[in-house]
Amino acid sequence: MVVLNGLNLDCRDHYVTLPASCQAKHTLLRWKNSSIQIVNLAFVKSQIQDYLMDQFQEIDSSKWLYPIYSINSSGLYTKKIQNNLYQLISTAITLKQRDYVIMIDTDSTMNNTHLQVDYSVDNITWHELIDTRIFQRKLNRFGRQIPTELLRRSILIRLQSDRSFILKYIYMGPPCTANCYGHGQCLWKKQQAICQCDNNQTSETNCLPNHLLLSSLHETFENKINSSIWSISPDVQITHRCYNRQSKTTPYLCFVPNNHTQQSYVMVGPFKTI
Repeated sequence: MVVLNGLNLDCRDHYVTLPASCQAKHTLLRWKNSSIQIVNLAFVKSQIQDYLMDQFQEIDSSKWLYPIYSINSSGLYTKKIQNNLYQLISTAITLKQRDYVIMIDTDSTMNNTHLQVDYSVDNITWHELIDTRIFQRKLNRFGRQIPTELLRRSILIRLQSDRSFILKYIYMGPPCTANCYGHGQCLWKKQQAICQCDNNQTSETNCLPNHLLLSSLHETFENKINSSIWSISPDVQITHRCYNRQSKTTPYLCFVPNNHTQQSYVMVGPFKTI
């Protein structure tokens, strides 16, 4: 029997390091203080978890506090935890930069299911992030930016509904370029956020299908001209005289007519990001 000391009962959360003799073994824990109610018990890894990504191909107990879900080949299915509540709570994620986002894919059968996403810093008080009831139309893919005041805080994410819900994918971490324009999933690979496009192609830029009307625009001018964003009229050409990506004082894009006797031209810039 191993006794875990050092618990401060004035605090609501208690973190205890398991002795080395308990690691890599089957271990039983016993709670003897009957006057204190345990809300939950979770085992977490020693290193800081600074992102969350799950495509629900297998159960990963390091990401979720409660074993209240099952997985098959098509996603995650929540189980009822109360008479009328289905819920899923993540383990703690530490926000390392200001522009963290959360992105969620749900099953298409959830069109009439209201899903609420909240965050908490103590697993007691919860604050709303997303409520699908306010959406103007039903969406199976949605997300939002995490409030910047949570920088360097450790938070938990809770998803809950009054009926069973099915998740296909969840991501919380640094954003992908324009959040994949809504046509892909943001994945954390090799210490960077990369879009896994719906056409199963991996892209570090965007997942826009050809000839698609843009609902948003994001451009860093770090790579070649992106043909899915920019189109050049046959009557004009790019002049390299002012096509200077490194300069912060001259335009990034400059178009002039092919007929150089004309003086009209268009400049876009000098900015580094649209």
